[in-house]
Amino acid sequence: MPEFRQRPGDQQLPVPNGGPSMHDLVIQDLVYWPVPAAEKEAVVGLLAARKQLGLERYGSLLQAGNHRNWRRDLAEELADASVYARQGLEELGPGPEHDTLGDVYSQILDLLLGLHTASGDPA
Repeated sequence: MPEFRQRPGDQQLPVPNGGPSMHDLVIQDLVYWPVPAAEKEAVVGLLAARKQLGLERYGSLLQAGNHRNWRRDLAEELADASVYARQGLEELGPGPEHDTLGDVYSQILDLLLGLHTASGDPA
């Protein structure tokens, strides 16, 4: 069995259980999303790859009830997404792609701030 790395301050590794994969549930939800099939297929491929990476990295599917704090995981991932989006804005320069990414960046910040507001954490 591979050894899984934890850094100081990390949450505990997920505890596997009999629940469904969250990646699979999102893929099921995408069936009803009103976007072109090619876009859905690209996202399904990305989700499948991320599911595999999680299995390799953590030795477990991402499941509900895995003894991790989902709110912390979500806040950390949104924080990462915000800085990646900001990097893209710096690198793109003016234009339609910059404007679209600017909208995404705003949505990410709204989600991150909303998550902290809803949890009672200071924003």
